[in-house]
Amino acid sequence: MINIYPPSIIFTVINVLFLFFIMKKFLFGRVMDTINKREELLKGRFAEAEQKSIDADAKKTEYEQKLSDAKTKAEELIEEAHGTAAAQREKILAEAEEDAAAIREKAKSSIEADRERAVKEVQAQVGILAVAAARKVLEAGEKKGEKA
Repeated sequence: MINIYPPSIIFTVINVLFLFFIMKKFLFGRVMDTINKREELLKGRFAEAEQKSIDADAKKTEYEQKLSDAKTKAEELIEEAHGTAAAQREKILAEAEEDAAAIREKAKSSIEADRERAVKEVQAQVGILAVAAARKVLEAGEKKGEKA
């Protein structure tokens, strides 16, 4: 059986209190300082991480804005290129129309010149034939006049 002696209990309590005060003075203060320093360090790191997260979000937003601006500019450039291409197409078509009209006009002039030349040749031939026919008629008239 356990024997409990009051002086032993008092001595144990005094030892425990003495050990507690010594540990409090030398150990608990340093441990608490270390814990507080670590806590401050962690708070600083969390604050730094939060700030970096905010900065990253800001950069992401800026990147998205630049990307959106680039897409808009690309669309504008494409539209401008389409407009330029359409204008060039219209210009080329107009030039082709002018060239075709000039070719048609030249062909008409050539045809007209050929027709006029053909008419003159026909007129010349008709004139020659008329003179030949008139000669034959005169010759035939002279032959009849000699016979009569």
